[in-house]
Amino acid sequence: PGMPGVPPPPPPPGMPGVPPPPPGIPGTSPLSSYMDRRHSSIFDIARSHRPTKQMKKLNWQKVTKQVATKDGTIWMRAAIPQSPDTPTLNISPAEVEELFSRPEIGKKKGKEEEKQEKKSNIVTLLDPKSSLNVNIFLKQFKMPNAKIIAIFSEGDCSRITSDQLKAVQKLLPDKNIIDLIKSYDGDIAKLGTAEDFFRQLLLLKQYPLRIEAMQIKLDFGDKLGELKPAIQTLKLGMEEVLNCSSLQDVCYVALMTGNIINAGGRAGDAYGFTVGSLRKLKDTRANRPRMSLLHYITQVCQDQDPQLLHVRKQLPHLEKACRLSMEYFTSEVNQLQTQIKGLNKKIKNAPDDLQAQLKTFLREADEEMEALHGLMEATESLNQQMANYFCEDGKKFKLEQCLSEINGFLAEFETAVKENEQRIVMEEKKRKREEQKKLEMERKIAKGGKQALVPPPMEDDGNIVDRLLQEIRDGTSLRRSSRRPTVRRGSLKNDEIKKLQVMAEKSEKATTKRMPSVTEEEETKRMPSVTEEEE
Repeated sequence: PGMPGVPPPPPPPGMPGVPPPPPGIPGTSPLSSYMDRRHSSIFDIARSHRPTKQMKKLNWQKVTKQVATKDGTIWMRAAIPQSPDTPTLNISPAEVEELFSRPEIGKKKGKEEEKQEKKSNIVTLLDPKSSLNVNIFLKQFKMPNAKIIAIFSEGDCSRITSDQLKAVQKLLPDKNIIDLIKSYDGDIAKLGTAEDFFRQLLLLKQYPLRIEAMQIKLDFGDKLGELKPAIQTLKLGMEEVLNCSSLQDVCYVALMTGNIINAGGRAGDAYGFTVGSLRKLKDTRANRPRMSLLHYITQVCQDQDPQLLHVRKQLPHLEKACRLSMEYFTSEVNQLQTQIKGLNKKIKNAPDDLQAQLKTFLREADEEMEALHGLMEATESLNQQMANYFCEDGKKFKLEQCLSEINGFLAEFETAVKENEQRIVMEEKKRKREEQKKLEMERKIAKGGKQALVPPPMEDDGNIVDRLLQEIRDGTSLRRSSRRPTVRRGSLKNDEIKKLQVMAEKSEKATTKRMPSVTEEEETKRMPSVTEEEE
């Protein structure tokens, strides 16, 4: 008595366990009290614990007692009771059971039933398709319906986009839905999300006009920012064309050259030509290879006034201006003006808060539209000047087509300048090759004395035997053929030369008997082909 005893071992399977320990001192855990009283190993108590709840599983791999209790293992102290190295830890079995026990099936079913019951209590007044579309729209905002309605009420364009406003305008309730929502007298809390949104929206006075006004405000700023720079670019492009002296000089060169070409015909004696004719200059080919009338005009400009080659630099806005449409600008400006005027009329009978929201916007919009109309008038005046400048009918004149023709001509003009430079380089190389060949021939003549050089090979293949016999009759050196090595007269013996001369005489007699004489008419037919071959 009075001495601490060793805790009893766990009972064998099937036998009743050790009775639970008595309650400990207040303020201490039951496990600590039990350990202090019985002086058992904390590992033994943990191994012998029997939970009161169904616990989750820890997927570990157990080590057998024989292996774990060996000397030197990490688990050796867990098998020694009352070891001085045993950790002094306080672990509450009740806390572990609370954290890692399985949830009770009865409660889980209760929660699911509660959710289903709550879902079944929702009142849906809209058809499934309309309800789905409205719910998809509302999920974009990630906020309650009341805050979305507040955006429309306050006219806060910073919290909504133009696309969202267009979407909500398509979803606005019609008369049937409005009557259906207003006739509902049940519990408001049970209404579906889409129905509740429409219910709150109907409470907002003149909500269609508010949404339309927000749409016009957002679109007006975006459209104005798009139109003004584009119209200004078109205006600058036309001013540059009208004031470009280099373009005028190039057209004068084309006019003079064209009159010389068309002299004596119906197309001659011209005082000008249409802007579309500029693209046809490249179609008139010269007698020299890879050269057209456009190449000639660029060459004249390069030789006499090289500054004309940089005509593009005087037209920096032309390339962008030729992609813009005067008709489009006119239509868009008129549409903006119609929207602003219509909004001014509609808000006269609107609520005071809506008039206050739009007062500043409408005043600034009127000022912007006035400036935009002034810009359009200046552009239309330049459009008429362009028609007169290029001798076009003002009613049929299309500015976009005119600028595109000029821009395309300048692109061809620049290409012709580059091709002229390449052609000059190629001709210079050819001239140097011919000079080098001529020098080599002169050196060979000087070195060989009176002996004449072999003439260059003919273009046509002809008959190799006939050419060989002809050289023998003429007494010249045999030249190299395309398939045989060079044969010189000095390398043949006298007997062989005599045999070849006899063969040449026989061949000449046989050819005279076999082939008739060439008539003058046949010679005339051959002349063009010979001329073309020489060229």
